Amino acid sequence: MRTKRILKNAFKNLWKFKLRSFLMMIGIVIGIIALTVIVSAGFGAKGLVMERVKKFGLESLMVTAGGGVQMSQMGSSGQLTATLKLDDAEFLKHEIPAIKDIAPFSRKGNSEIKYFEKATTTLLTGVTPSWASVWNWDVTEGDFISDEDISSLNRVCLLGPTVQKELFGEKDPIGEQINIGNIQFEVKGILQSKGTSPGGGDMDNRIMIPLSTFMRRVANVDYLAAIKILLHDSKEMNTTVENINSILRERHNISTGVPDDFTIITPTEVTKMAEKISGTFNLFLALLAGISLITGGVVVANIMSISVNERKKEIGLRKAVGANSKDIMRQFLFEALAVTFTGGIIGIILGGVGAKLLGVIMQMPISVSWESILVGVVSSSIIGIIAGNFKLHPVTSDYPEANKSIRSFYFAPDGTQYFGTRNGFIQLSKNGVAKFFQANLNDKNGLRSNIILSVYPFMGDILIGTYGGGISRFSVREQKIKPFLDSEQFTRGNAYGFETDKDGNLWIATFSGVYKYSLKDKSIVNYNKLNSGLKCDEMFEITFDSKGRLWMGTMQGTSIVVPVGDQLEKVDLPETAVNNFKTNHIYEDQAGNMWICTERGGLIIVDQGLTMSKTYHDSDGLPDNSVCAIIESSAGEYWISTLKGFCKFNSQSKKFTKFSLSDGLPSLAFTPAATYLSPDGTLYFGNEKGLVYFLPSEAAGTSLKSKIRLTDFYLFGKVVSPGSGSVLSQSIESTDEIRLDDKSNSIGFRFTALNYINPVDNDYQYKLEGFDNEWRNNGSNNTVFYEKLKSGSYIFRVRNTNDTDENSQNNVELQILIHQSMFKSPLFFGLLILLAFAGAYIMIKYIKKLQSLGKQLLEMPQKFEKYRGTKIPEVQSSSIINDLKRYMEEKKPYLNAELKLADLASEINYPLHEISQVLNQDLNQSFSDFVNKYRVEEVKRRMEDKAFQKYTLMAIAQQCGFNSKTSFYRIFKNETGKTPADYLKEINQSQRPV
Repeated sequence: MRTKRILKNAFKNLWKFKLRSFLMMIGIVIGIIALTVIVSAGFGAKGLVMERVKKFGLESLMVTAGGGVQMSQMGSSGQLTATLKLDDAEFLKHEIPAIKDIAPFSRKGNSEIKYFEKATTTLLTGVTPSWASVWNWDVTEGDFISDEDISSLNRVCLLGPTVQKELFGEKDPIGEQINIGNIQFEVKGILQSKGTSPGGGDMDNRIMIPLSTFMRRVANVDYLAAIKILLHDSKEMNTTVENINSILRERHNISTGVPDDFTIITPTEVTKMAEKISGTFNLFLALLAGISLITGGVVVANIMSISVNERKKEIGLRKAVGANSKDIMRQFLFEALAVTFTGGIIGIILGGVGAKLLGVIMQMPISVSWESILVGVVSSSIIGIIAGNFKLHPVTSDYPEANKSIRSFYFAPDGTQYFGTRNGFIQLSKNGVAKFFQANLNDKNGLRSNIILSVYPFMGDILIGTYGGGISRFSVREQKIKPFLDSEQFTRGNAYGFETDKDGNLWIATFSGVYKYSLKDKSIVNYNKLNSGLKCDEMFEITFDSKGRLWMGTMQGTSIVVPVGDQLEKVDLPETAVNNFKTNHIYEDQAGNMWICTERGGLIIVDQGLTMSKTYHDSDGLPDNSVCAIIESSAGEYWISTLKGFCKFNSQSKKFTKFSLSDGLPSLAFTPAATYLSPDGTLYFGNEKGLVYFLPSEAAGTSLKSKIRLTDFYLFGKVVSPGSGSVLSQSIESTDEIRLDDKSNSIGFRFTALNYINPVDNDYQYKLEGFDNEWRNNGSNNTVFYEKLKSGSYIFRVRNTNDTDENSQNNVELQILIHQSMFKSPLFFGLLILLAFAGAYIMIKYIKKLQSLGKQLLEMPQKFEKYRGTKIPEVQSSSIINDLKRYMEEKKPYLNAELKLADLASEINYPLHEISQVLNQDLNQSFSDFVNKYRVEEVKRRMEDKAFQKYTLMAIAQQCGFNSKTSFYRIFKNETGKTPADYLKEINQSQRPV
């Protein structure tokens, strides 16, 4: 009660002395306003910098030709270093699992472009179909460059909006012909507008053509300007850069100490710069905040001090009636707190308004977010709570130059360990002494490639399968690398795996099929697609099951055979297990079930009898559909590695438990078929950053229960902004219901968990009630899309995978109402049926009337029959036709678009009606059909003539008498059976040099 009374008196005194209170408050208000505006501008500026980085792609990197080349140097001159080839791009995509997609390109600046009399210069870029996804740069009209365009060297192009406006204005350019240099191209599409680059250049002033066409028809080069690479996960950036550097140096034969002839550009440096700027700016803001608050505090302290002197009588009176010093002090303190609290509230409100107003006036990004500050403080403690038990094997500690990517390994019974990496072979003795072996061009008997794909014990030695260098043999006794066999087929190519059958024969998986090496007679048998009917020759995995069947993992799926003598008898998989995905690993569990790890196709289990199968995908809980390896630690408990994470699977509960970087994993990218269960129960998995090992009993998975919020709503793939005329009147976070018409039936959602951990550690489930029958797993993906929804009421829900309480406060939901159009309602269809019956009735009446008129016509005098009976004699009609054709071929009157039948009659001196009758009775043609036939033949002749290649199709058509694009296309197709564009394409292909 005393505190309440003192607080009441404090506000009463402040109101009594309004001017004094205002002067005290104004310092706090101004300080808070300044702080709010500057902090908001700071966060907005930081967001703008990060947006620049995101445009390049946080999961992207660029490999450019030439050492030390920057993107700004790759532009207008067109002079490119010839060190980066198309084969380099294809090799990188095939060899590095972390790469999601790849977009090689080349470019030429200041290219001359013409369309009739209009001309301009622009940047010409040769691209592949993957450009659209890797650069997030598609077309708004027409179609993007296709695989067919690449393989056929088609002369098609995509125009940037600036080029489109300069050449065509408001005219539709699709299908038109333009000249790039002296070569004619057809406009296939219009690129999305990208605006201005960070350097101020116009990104829309460009033209794109197929890369193959650019290299062979335009620039006549065999090298690239750069390769843009999109990764599965930005966390793999550093490892991928190391792998690219290692691979390209080996492919380009760059010796140690010689600089790279290529440059790798990543967003890391830009991000560091943004973080440095942000850190400096935050320090400045902290100092400014301190100064503002100190200034306001000094003002309050001075005025309160004056107030104490002015109110000495009041203080004496209060003491006289029983108040002590603490009561007096408490009253003045509460008055000061009331001033600062009220001033703070007013300052925050005015600061928020001022920040938004500043953003509008100055046209600069502003971000006012207080919730993020609170969430950041609360969530930062989560990271330290979760502790992992995954460890890295110290295999490369003695050789830091050895690549940390472990592709294969073998632990010998005597304690010696052998490792195959991306750039060499390692032997680690039981005493911890390591030896590192690499390819040496001067040693023909040593390793022939540094990329080790498999290591395997064989007759007391270790077989080493490599990429491109065939098979080598490590002699344990002599401690050196030796040739495997004298056979030439094992000195080159790829060897991905080895297996020994019950008779002691060695089976080898290569890119030339499967080899069997017999120890008894030293014979070698090759089984391939041609001589044994194998599904594919590119073998990545082979293993024998407990029934003696040989399972083969290929580039195009999995096959099973049974060796009988020197023949292979095919065994059929269950139909549900047949696939065309690359197979990374095949494993038999304790129950005899076979597990097939595919790339992009998920994890397949097949029963021992080959009668049943089931496939697990990321929607079931897998971290990723590209599965690398699997092993069973105990009955029914499996451990699975993928290209984007690691998990445990319980076959009884069908539950996946995911592990990520927060659990201690060094990287989310694992290597194919590299796994081992030691006798002491320790599990080993090959990883892009080393050999991961752990005890299953000590591994605890990530368990996060964070509040989820919707951040974006999509219509037809585009984010909807709130505002007037939008389906969102306010932000999606504040919206409980969205109403749509039946045409707006393709929707999407973006959501996020309010924490500051690695996004891949979040695990979501979602459900659209009214459409989905059950909850769906979405993994760490935070976007969901639905298409072609029917009219009705829906509720979209999102939750944490491990927080399945329907009433959890962490969940989020949003109601969606799609109204049915009047034109799709039952009432409308009923009315439509009624109108159909009415129309049918009127039609029947009309038909009867026509029948009556037809009868009258039949009864008319036979004037028409008399005319038809007056047939022109054959001699006369032949003369007319000959003279007519001669005149058409010599004088070419059909080139005149306004040609009339009367004009021909006067020129060849025949009556008009006789010419018309001859065309109908002898040639069965109308006058227009007769003339258009000559026009089409003239168009075809000019299309084949190189002198007319500078003209567009429509320009040629107009020269030959056609005055309408629509009629020209229709008549040409009727005469030839092909469109003009298709006919021109056939001509170009037939004229192409072989």
